[in-house]
Amino acid sequence: MAKKDFSRPILLSIVAILSILAGIAIIIAGALLLAGSAYIATSDFDLGLFAGAGSAGLLIMGILYVIVGFALMSGKTWAWWLSVIIIGLSLVLSLYSMDFMEAVIPALVLIYLMVPNTRGWFEV
Repeated sequence: MAKKDFSRPILLSIVAILSILAGIAIIIAGALLLAGSAYIATSDFDLGLFAGAGSAGLLIMGILYVIVGFALMSGKTWAWWLSVIIIGLSLVLSLYSMDFMEAVIPALVLIYLMVPNTRGWFEV
């Protein structure tokens, strides 16, 4: 299947844009937590260090969301695989926690990523 035979699906563009927006929100949250952890570290160093590590994790996750969003828009194969892995893990964790309502959206997105037109866009 050649990429030239497939056009970018509209719903995929929406998923990619939502990924970019979520990444930006996570980056902002990580930056605010980093500022808060610096303030906390003045009174309790261990707690500030713990909060700083959490904020670094949020910043990295937010950057990954933004990168994957742009890669989904351009049809990178690795972005499809990474999205399937992340959404699959999210689905498993939602089902493990017995939160079936939270599992609906990842299940729908995972099913959508398996549609032939979407797979064709990523040459998978």
